[in-house]
Amino acid sequence: SWKDHVQHVDRVLKLLEEKQLYSKNFKCFFGVQEVEYMGYIVSHEGVKVDPSKIKAIKEWKTPHP
Repeated sequence: SWKDHVQHVDRVLKLLEEKQLYSKNFKCFFGVQEVEYMGYIVSHEGVKVDPSKIKAIKEWKTPHP
């Protein structure tokens, strides 16, 4: 559930702080359906290539003999 998720995130953040490990806020995403990471889209459905990375390939015209 969402409540369980929030509790887990809170616990992880507290453990990281105890070990003096920190993250940059602009690199953290919470409560989102998907994130872009290194040219990929990661979601609950799995990992797929970011469409913007393959746009040019998809738009190539088929060569005609």
